[in-house]
Amino acid sequence: RDRAKAELILRTKPDGVGVVPRDCRALEEWVEKAGRRAGRRVVRFALEGAAEQEPLGREVVEPVVGHAEGRDPLILGHATVCDAARCLLHVTWPEGEAEVTTPFTARYRLENTVAAAAVCYAAQLSLQHCLQGVGGVVFTPGRGDEYEVGGLIILDDTYNANPEAVVMALSGLMERARQVGGRSVAILGDMLELGADAGLYHA
Repeated sequence: RDRAKAELILRTKPDGVGVVPRDCRALEEWVEKAGRRAGRRVVRFALEGAAEQEPLGREVVEPVVGHAEGRDPLILGHATVCDAARCLLHVTWPEGEAEVTTPFTARYRLENTVAAAAVCYAAQLSLQHCLQGVGGVVFTPGRGDEYEVGGLIILDDTYNANPEAVVMALSGLMERARQVGGRSVAILGDMLELGADAGLYHA
């Protein structure tokens, strides 16, 4: 799977830009081979902090190891405060910084927001302008939608799945249960298109 992701960089034009997580060890070898050595630029992104796991107003910073510190432009997000429905996300890049209120708190969505900001940076677009759209974002149905039915809160994350996405969905489920003081119950279906190791991933 990691090699398949690296092929995206390999197939980029020689003057193209690869946008990759700062702390993905599995991709580093491929980023070096398919990206930097071939003359392609690399933009990194990372989300620090785990505010969505703490009460509103508290701040937690996770240790982050930068594998390419100082070599590649870094777009860094930090969720400073969150409540049950929104987060204040601080985003920095080499030439500036901005804050945006997100209408979501799930960590993977905050990470995706920082990744999108990194893509804007790689495309030489205004990050302030790009981040203005975060407040009005509309997600594909089945990606963490929340419903209240008969006193239950149902999180619908059925759009598609891979092992990493399932881990994120379960983490979000448990965090939401903690927020409302309830019990978390997961109903899991199959993860498709995982190849020969599908059984191992399901186990």
